[in-house]
Amino acid sequence: MPSIKLPTIHRIDLTKFQVPQVNLPSFPLPQIPADKVVQTAKDFAYTTIGFGVLAFQKSQVRRRELTEMIQAQVPRVTEQAIAQAESAVSQVMTLVNARRTNATTPLEVKDTSSTK
Repeated sequence: MPSIKLPTIHRIDLTKFQVPQVNLPSFPLPQIPADKVVQTAKDFAYTTIGFGVLAFQKSQVRRRELTEMIQAQVPRVTEQAIAQAESAVSQVMTLVNARRTNATTPLEVKDTSSTK
């Protein structure tokens, strides 16, 4: 079996490495009173809940509008369904009557028992 020679990794000694000190500019942070933060959080929560209530009410209005629209179309759809059902029944009755008249007409029967 051939041997595989792996590369050697040299060690790097970082114990004596000095990181230069970087002086970043300081930014003074504003002092915000805690009660103002609490009030802002409450306002945000109330606003979010208000938007949720408005969205729910809007969906309820849309549901009522759709219900009214569907109820207005029920009589027309019912009439169409009745008309189609009557047409289908009529067609079936016509086919049944046609089959009955064909079944009651005598068929010509060939007599194979006669001898000449």
